[in-house]
Parts: sequence; C-alpha cells; structure tokens
Amino acid sequence: MRPLYRVLGPLAVDGGDGPVAIPAAKHRVVLAVLLARAGQVVSGDRLIAEVWPDDPPRTARNVLQGYVSHLRRLLPGGGPNWEGFGYRLAFGEGQLDTELFETLRADGERALADGRPGPARDLLTAALGLWRGPAFADVPGGPLIDAEAARLTGQRDAVLSARVDADLALGLHLRLIPELEELTALHPLDEGLHRHLILALYRGGRVADALERYGRLRAALRDGLGIEPGERMRSLHRAVLHRDPALDAPAPGPRLIVGKGERGTPPPRPAQLPPDLAGFVGREEPGDRVAAHLTGRGPDAPAPIAVITGDPGVGKSALAVRVAHRLREEFPDGQLYVDLGATETMPMNPAEVLTQMLGALGVDPRTVPAGFAERSALLRSYLADRSVLVLLDNAMSETQVRPLLPGGRGCAVLITTRRSLPGIGAAVTTRLRPMDTGEAVRLLARGVGAERVRAEPEQAERIAALCDGMPLALGIAAARLAARPHRGIGWFADRLADERRRLDELVIGDRAVRSSLDLSYGALDGADRTALRLLGVPDVPDLAPWLAAAVLDTDLAEAEEQLERLVEARLLDLAPHWRADAPRYRFHHLVRIFAREKAEREESIEALAGAAERAWSACLGVAEQLEPLLPGWLAKLGRGGAPRGRVRGLPVADLAADPAAWFDAERETLIAVVRQSADGGHFDLAWDLATTLVRYFELRGLLTDWERVHRVALVAAHRGGHRAGVACVLRGLGELELRRDRYRNAQHYLTEALEIFRSLSDASAEAEVLRAVSAAHWYAGRFEDSARAARRAGALLHRAGDLTGSAASFCGLASALRMLGRLDAAAVWYRRALTRFEKTGEQAGQATAWAGLGLVHAAEGRAGAAEDAYTRALALAGKSGHRLFEAYARCYLGECLLSVGRADEAAPELAAALEGARGAGDRFGEALSLRALGELDLARGRPDEAAARLADATGIARRLETPALLARVLVSDGDARLRLGDREAARDAWREARDLRARFDLPGRAEITRRLG
Repeated sequence: MRPLYRVLGPLAVDGGDGPVAIPAAKHRVVLAVLLARAGQVVSGDRLIAEVWPDDPPRTARNVLQGYVSHLRRLLPGGGPNWEGFGYRLAFGEGQLDTELFETLRADGERALADGRPGPARDLLTAALGLWRGPAFADVPGGPLIDAEAARLTGQRDAVLSARVDADLALGLHLRLIPELEELTALHPLDEGLHRHLILALYRGGRVADALERYGRLRAALRDGLGIEPGERMRSLHRAVLHRDPALDAPAPGPRLIVGKGERGTPPPRPAQLPPDLAGFVGREEPGDRVAAHLTGRGPDAPAPIAVITGDPGVGKSALAVRVAHRLREEFPDGQLYVDLGATETMPMNPAEVLTQMLGALGVDPRTVPAGFAERSALLRSYLADRSVLVLLDNAMSETQVRPLLPGGRGCAVLITTRRSLPGIGAAVTTRLRPMDTGEAVRLLARGVGAERVRAEPEQAERIAALCDGMPLALGIAAARLAARPHRGIGWFADRLADERRRLDELVIGDRAVRSSLDLSYGALDGADRTALRLLGVPDVPDLAPWLAAAVLDTDLAEAEEQLERLVEARLLDLAPHWRADAPRYRFHHLVRIFAREKAEREESIEALAGAAERAWSACLGVAEQLEPLLPGWLAKLGRGGAPRGRVRGLPVADLAADPAAWFDAERETLIAVVRQSADGGHFDLAWDLATTLVRYFELRGLLTDWERVHRVALVAAHRGGHRAGVACVLRGLGELELRRDRYRNAQHYLTEALEIFRSLSDASAEAEVLRAVSAAHWYAGRFEDSARAARRAGALLHRAGDLTGSAASFCGLASALRMLGRLDAAAVWYRRALTRFEKTGEQAGQATAWAGLGLVHAAEGRAGAAEDAYTRALALAGKSGHRLFEAYARCYLGECLLSVGRADEAAPELAAALEGARGAGDRFGEALSLRALGELDLARGRPDEAAARLADATGIARRLETPALLARVLVSDGDARLRLGDREAARDAWREARDLRARFDLPGRAEITRRLG
C-alpha cells in the first residue's frame, strides 16, 4: 500500500489520481512540520520558527494562514485544521510512510529477537524499501525538521543493521558481501558495517580478506579519530584469527518440499469453486475484461490480481464465479475459494483462512505454523511453482486480503468486495454497475419465461426499474413470479410500486434485499449510520456536499468525508453528471427506501424534522444570496418568515463568480424542495424559494419549471394566509405569462398582484408589478397605457433608490414612446436607463438600452449609428450570459445589415437569432427573426422560401395578438406575395397591416399607402 504522505525522501503527496505538486518551498516546510509531528497539534509559533528560522516578517502569522489555506485546497481530505492553539493534519492509519516504517521496524526487530529471521528479513526489507532518499530531502531545514531527519536516519541505519543480522542468520552471507563492501566504502569509520562485512567474508571462506578488512578499519580509526576499534570488533578479530566455530553460519532449517505429498503422491488439486449459476445473464464486457487480465500476464510479471467491486446485490460474486469457471483450464493446479465473510457480522480472520487454504493444498493441520506470518509465508511457498486461481469472495479490507496473496507468477487472484481496495498492489479494479434495462429484462425472462415477458414487455421494464437493475432484486422478483405462474408480471410490478412495501416484497427464502443492505449498514460506524439515515430524508434526485452538510448539521469538509465513506461502503454513489471539482452523490432507489426505513425506526420525529428543515432553509439561504447576482432585472419581491440557513465552510464568494452555474446544478433539488416544503406545511419557505427562482427560470427559459413551481407556491401561500406571498407568486405567474406571450393572462395575474401590494402599501413591489403591466400593455398595442405604467413604476423605484429597477422602467417607457413615434423622447429615456445600468454593472440591462437606442437610430434612418448600438448590445448580452437578450440583439443587427445591402453578413446573425429565440421558447422573438429571414430571402431572390417563412411568422403573430408585430410581418408577407405574382393576396396583407396601424395608432402607415397606390 503506498502511503498518502511520504517524507522518507523528497516530500510527496499521493492525490489518488496522481501526485499532488507542492512547488513552493515554504508550503513544503509547513506540511513537513505537520507530518513530522504525526497528527499532533503544532502551534503557530513553532511553524513560524520553522518557516522563517532566522528573521520572520512582521506579517508572518497572516502569511502562515495563507500557506495553510493553500494546503487545504491542495491536499486530499481538506488539509490542516485549526484545533485549540495550533494546526493539526489528520490522516488515517498507514497513510504516513514514517508510521508504516516504524511499524515494520518494530515487527521486524521483534521477529528477529524471537528467532524468526525469515519473517524478520521480509519486514525489515519492506521498511527499508519505503526510503527514496534522505528524509525530507527537498524541504529547507529548520531546527525541528533537521532533528527529525537525523532521528529517522539513525533508525534507518539500525534497521539496515538488523536486516543484515537476519540475512546472516539465514546463511545469505555470500549475497551480502557486495552490498556491505559498497556500504563500508561510503561509511569507512562505521564499525557495525565492518563487523558485518568481516563476518560475511569469514563465512564465505575468505579469511584473509576478513583480516585485511579489519586492518584497514583499524588504520582508518587511528588516522582519522586517534582511537582503536571497540571491544566487539576486537573480539570478532580474535575469533577470526582462531577460527572460532561460533562464527560459522547456522545450520539450515527443515527443507520445504513443494510439489509432492506423502510417499511421493501428487499434491491435492483443489477445486473449490461454488457452482456456476445456470441463469446467469449479461455482464459480458466486464467478464471479458476481468478474464483477460487474469490470463494476460507476461512471463516475468507478478501474479495478476483482479478486484470486482460494486453495490450490495449488484452481482459481484455471481460474475466472479462465472469468470473463475471460464478460466479453470488456465489454472491446472486448482482453484481455491474462500468466502471472507465481509457480509457477515464477524468477517473471517485471515489466520483461520490461511489454515483452510493450506489444508486444501494438502498441508497436515498439525504442521501448520502457529505464527501468522509463517502461515502466510508457507502459503506463498506452496503456491510458488504452481498455477492456481484464488477466488477471495466478500473481502473486507486490504489487511484481510494481503496475507492470502500468492507470490508465484503462475497464480492469479480474483477478489470481490463492496469496498475499494486501493492498497492491493497492482490490482485492476472493475466497478460493477446495475444492469441496464435490456440486461435486466433478459435476467427476468430467464427466471419467469420469455413468453410471459413478451406478453407484458412494459411491465417487465417497470420491474427492472423498480429493482434498480440489481441482479439480487431481479432474481427474487423472478423467483416470486415463477412461483405464481397464474399471476401477470404487472401484478408484481404494482406491488413493488408502493415504496413502503417494496423491500417486504423483495424476499424469498433466505434471500432478501433488505438483509443484503443490512449487512453493509451494520459495517458502518455509528456516525455513518446516522448520516445514511438522515441523508435519505430530503427527496432530491442527488446531493451536493453543501446540502449534506445542512442535513447533518456539520461543516462542509466533514460532510464530504461522510459522503465519501458512504460511497466507499457502496451505499451511496456518484451522480451521473458529477465533476471532479464539484462531486454530487445519489442513492439508488432501494438504498434510499432502506435508509428511510432505518430513519423511521431509529430516529426521533424531531431529528427527522430537523434534518428536513435544515436542508430546506439552506436551499433558501444560499439561493437568496446568489439570486441578485444573476443577469436580468426580475428582482425578487417580498420576504417570508422562513429561516435562512447557512452552511459552515461553503465558499459562497466562489459560487458568486458564476451564480447561474450553481442554479443549473441545483435546479432539480430546489424544485423538489419547493414541493416538499409545501407538502410538509412550511408554506412560507415554499413560496419564498419559488419566487427566488424567477430570475433564474427567466434567464434559462425554463418556463415549464417556472409554472410547476409557482402553482405549488400559490397554493402554499394561500394555505399559509400570507397575502404578500400570494402577491409575489401572482407577480411571478404574470411575468411567466409575459414570457410565454400570453398577454391577457399576464394582465390578469399582474392586476391581482397589484391590488394586493397597493393594499399592503408596498410601493417597491407595486412599482415592479407596474413595470410588468407596462410590458403587457406594450405587447397588446396599448402604448399610451404602457408609457403611463412605466412612468409610474420608474418614479416609485427612483424614490426608493432602486437604480436597476428604475432603469428597467425607463427602458419600458422609452420603448412605448418609440412605438408612439416620439423618437427624441425615447432616446432620452434609453440613455437615462443606460447610465443607471452602467452604475450598477448590469450588463443585460445595458444591452437592452443599447438595443433600444439602435431601434431609435434605425427609425431615424441612421443605419451606421444603429449598427454601432446593436454591436454594443450584442457584446454586452453575450457577457451577461442572457441568451434571449443576445438573440434579440442579433436579430436587430441582422435587420440593420440587411437594410444597407449586406445580406451575407446579416444571414448568420439572423439564423443565430432564430435559434436563440426558439431555444428560449420566446415566440415573439421567433416571429421577429422569421420576418427578418423572410426579408433576407427576398433580397436574395428566393420569394418561395420567403413566403414560407413569413407564413410561419404571420401565424405566430396572430396567435400572440400583438398588433405591432403582426402589422410588420404582414407588410413583408405582402411583399413576398407580390414577388410571387399574387398581387391580390399582397394587397390583402397590406390592407390588414394598414388597418392595424390605424387602429392602434402605429407609425409606418405611409409605407403601406405607397404599396397600395
């Protein structure tokens, strides 16, 4: 197992996906000191003394905090934490190479003292193998680091000496001589190394060389230090001179003969695999991958190891057994199988497993060594020259598995586990996922019969979905249906559809989904069991760590740790759209049902209610902080009495850099919370959160979500008796109907909201609704009414000091004046709006104002000024991220380019405008773009295509009941009809356009009169 942190050489951190680079020297010093104190709290003063040993700056403490913050972002698990008076870096057992070194050293020295040189040599060699160079090699040394490096170097020398003692005890003196000659050349005054070398030379029959080495050492000590060799060295010299028998190599121990049983009979050939499943279905690709790895070893490669991991009930053991049976001929010396019992309350002790495996290989139980390490070594010896497949089923941990691994190159190991086993050498891991629908239905058909599945294919797919594609659940469902041939598949699907009974239904004999999940649940510690229960409370499609922190009432870092532990236990999974920098988690449905069952049985009503309320209030709190930062000016109105939760450790400032991305990620969660809070009687929170989402829904064009949420919120506000809440939701519905181009509906909702806000004397809210009322009048062709409403809204918002709201109202007023032909006044109000939008930095608003000025310039016949304004509008809309505003700017720019004969430049702008309008579901913008594209077709001499586009635009404009738009489209449609030779149809279109402009006092009647003659 490679440790997470390594200091026995250059400082190194393993990030899981590769090394974590820490290039800054002072950052390495901070990390090194924390590692040198191995999980202890290190004071700030001590860290400052190490980072700046000579002259710390006055701002050292602040700079140190910055270094620690940087490490927190880099290091796995969150890095150092402040505890009491200093910083501590927490890590798990075996994750620091010095701790692993100490353990191996102590075990090796104990084995040597107990007279077990073989295991001692293995342990001490492993300890030395952790060293990659001098300790803390690339860390600028302060007093603490220098002292720790010196201590570790001394321990390394002691381990090396002990390993040489073990080699000599094993009779490996000839192998030692070259190594010791190299070491003594590097350390010419080290008596211990010379003592070992002289003994090895003596035992190798090189007495003269041994005596010559003593003479060279004696001379070096006298010349360099003015001293004689010590008593132990002099005693060894005398023993060599007298050929003392005590110096001879120890007699070899009993010889292990592998490959023969008693009296020369062949050794047993174990065949322990469980029976292959007759009804096995699917899994061809992962099965082939595992089989190829187990048989694809090279001649000098170590025994291949394959690990199959996955959720409870996903079919790990079944696949492993299937693959093992496929490969039986590849391993002629047998197949060992052990169920390690990770799914039992008490997993098997590896010492007992070793006894079983040795017995299967023909070892007399009476001769099995008592020591654990000796048993493991004996297993490796027995398998060294044999070709055996070892299947270790239901493994719990690396510690349980590692002693059972063979060393022979002809062997292979297949492991199944619910957990990941990253410490198992070069193992290749295959994560088994739930079956897809096709595989799941095939498995069901294998159990109940293909004819029954063909008779009810949709019901079979229902069962596949209700069973989460889990083979265990599907197998139980198939068995229950097979036992009831008179029942239809739909009957059982209906029984499974009730979540309260689903786990009760998935039981047959001794097989039960609940039991399988219970075993994984029981293996968790208390905190993680609590986390599993509470995380099942919010009914959301997936969980972000911040929401889990709210549910669990902890900080973000701890929540992330708990989520990862549940993933490790295969009770939680990463959501399909997770990103490395923003992971999301989800329950499979069966696990969620199980978690809720446990919550209902083991948690109090108060605890469950608290978890839900913390989740809901955190959603409202974070959304409300980020909502004002979204592009657009649909400001939220009103504020209910629901609590605003805060998540400890959530970097809201980082989220503020791209608030729309946060809403995109949490969209389904926030929608679900509106529904759940309303269902749970938290009416204020439901309408409050719903109205917080309006600006986001408008930005992304999520009109269906907008309506769905507001319908729920309206009922909640009424049930809660909150009149302001009712008005806020009505205003949201009015804005939605405007966005959908349903102006009469919009007028209805907005009028009702306006009456409530006026009765509550809420002038700001009244002004925002008036601004929307102005837009409704505009689309309906009532431009004087539109101007009055916008003027009133602007005055109210100006008095309230609302720059953005008043600027939006000024744009509405300018737009109405423009349609009334008052171009100079319209330009004044657009510029006033632009000034205010620039002060607030509202880019979408600036885009709107510039687009409006462009329309004024175009009406004045100033194409160059119009093009410049539209270009500015397009750039600002693009920066704001408001795609609908960008579509309108492109449409206006395309029209302008077309008006001056630049059709080729206009074409891509108009095509993009149409795509943007359709993508946002904006029918007005779609009709406007279609009209312009029709004009483009006419300019290019394609009247047929123009007529088709303009017919579509006319249909949309009629359905929208927008006279200004319809009149404009009809003029273009008449032009297309004329080009096609249908003069009467053209005149009909022009006459209708003329009548509309006369009725609504619209400008542009002169151009129609010219066409009609």
